[in-house]
Amino acid sequence: MRSRLEIGMEAPRINPVQETVNGRQVVRFKKQIKQADGSEVQSEVWEDPMLHSPIRVVTAHSKYELSNVREGVQAESLFRIPEGYRAIAAPKK
Repeated sequence: MRSRLEIGMEAPRINPVQETVNGRQVVRFKKQIKQADGSEVQSEVWEDPMLHSPIRVVTAHSKYELSNVREGVQAESLFRIPEGYRAIAAPKK
């Protein structure tokens, strides 16, 4: 089964336009995403091609935006498994 994110990523980009947001070059476009219940949600997305990620998304019910984005090498300690962490099995359905 595909996630809602995967389905949304496949939706066609409508009217892509180059813009600048928070000092970054982005592509703004609209997406019409069909929900599991058959309804459709329209999103306006500002995607940063250097990050391969949206930095702003606006829908009828929500908005998020990344700011103060800084590219650079990340400390390896950020990717270490925390001490005391233990894996657990996912519950079976």
